Parts: sequence; C-alpha cells; structure tokens
Amino acid sequence: MSSTFILSKLAEASISGRVLEGCKSACQYALDRLQGKLNSLTVFLPLVCVAAFVLLSVLMVRKKQGSKLAYDAPVRLDLWIIPGLIALATSLLRFILEKASVSQALAELAGIGWLTIPVAVYLALRVQRWRELIINLALFVMAARVPVVMLMLLASNLHWGTHYDISSLTHLDTQWGRLNYEPNSFRQHLHIIYIAQLIIMPIYSIATGMIAGTCIFILKMLRVWYQARTPKKVAFNDQRH
Repeated sequence: MSSTFILSKLAEASISGRVLEGCKSACQYALDRLQGKLNSLTVFLPLVCVAAFVLLSVLMVRKKQGSKLAYDAPVRLDLWIIPGLIALATSLLRFILEKASVSQALAELAGIGWLTIPVAVYLALRVQRWRELIINLALFVMAARVPVVMLMLLASNLHWGTHYDISSLTHLDTQWGRLNYEPNSFRQHLHIIYIAQLIIMPIYSIATGMIAGTCIFILKMLRVWYQARTPKKVAFNDQRH
C-alpha cells in the first residue's frame, strides 16, 4: 500500500471527522438558540399573531374561493420571493435594533425563526399541490438563511457586535464535551455559521413549516368535503317538502 494512498485516506478521515464534529456542535448551537427563544416571554406574542393569521386567512380563503379547488391551476414556484424579501428586511431590522442597543425582548421580535410558520401558512393557502408547498418553502428558507450567513461573516470579521458576531464565541459546551475555537477560524465558521445556518436550521425550519402547511391543507380538504355535502343535504330536504 503506497504512502500516497495512506495519506489520502488520513486526509479524508480528517475531513469527515471535522464535518461530523461540526454537525454535532451546530446541532448543539441550534438547540441552545431554540431553547433560549422558548424560554423567552416574547415567544408568546408571535404565537398569538400566527394563530390570528391562520384564523383570518382560513376565513378569507373560505369566502373568496369556490367550493372546488382548482387542481388544474398553473404551478406556482415564485411565491417565495416576497416572503424572502420580508425575511431579508427582518434580518436587517434585527441587526439595526441590536446596534441601537434596544432591549433584547424588542430585538427578538424581529427574528426569522418564527417567521417560517406564517409564511408556510401563506404558501399553503396559495398553492394546491404538495410539491408547490415544499419547493416554495425550501426556497424561502434558503433565501432567509443565506443573508444571515453573509451578515454573520461580516459582523464576525469586522467585529460589528450583535448576536450575528460570533468572534467572541471561543468555546461551546455540548453533550459530547467542550469545543474550543479560535476567533474567526475556519473551524468556528464551519460549525456555527455554515453547518448551523445552511443545514441544521433549514431542516428544522422546513420541518416546522411543513407541519403548519399540513394543518392548512387538512382545513382546506375539510372545507371542500363540507361544501360538497351541503348541496346534497339541501336537495334531500327539498325533496322531502
């Protein structure tokens, strides 16, 4: 066995080990961020807003649409664009609020984490097919996360502060042990920016968005079923009279 082959295998093992370590630390970082949001009292306001949005949207769709879903409608794969721009504006607003030293509770209101749910509801109300929902939701999530990655890179390298700046995050305690980082090292960025923001958080966002979208699809199917039965009941009553 040649030395070149051995060295290549060691290099591959080092890369795979680094990626595996990054996935573990990114998961821990994402879980810590999510736990912090769940422990914050401000999480209840977005949930109330989402519930009100869902109820209002269902009522509006029920009023505007007919009793039959238009399954022959053209495929819409551009519905993510406006929500993506809203997510970009939200991230910039969050950065500005934190730079202005407003309260943490107020800054957390401008977060893209909970924005996925109302966007998923909006998409589910606009589309008629699962494929449209999944593609639009995935495109929205990536459109929301890529600007965050760019903002984190700029904030960390230029030391802009705010929670986007991870240059001061020199260690991360995980259930697999403590991971130490050099400020703005490739390993730090790989774990906390690239893997966390482009893999872990998108998977979580798409999963939660699909749950919300599924609920709306079920409501739409129940509405169609109810409207399909209503004329039959009316006709049966008319025949009896």
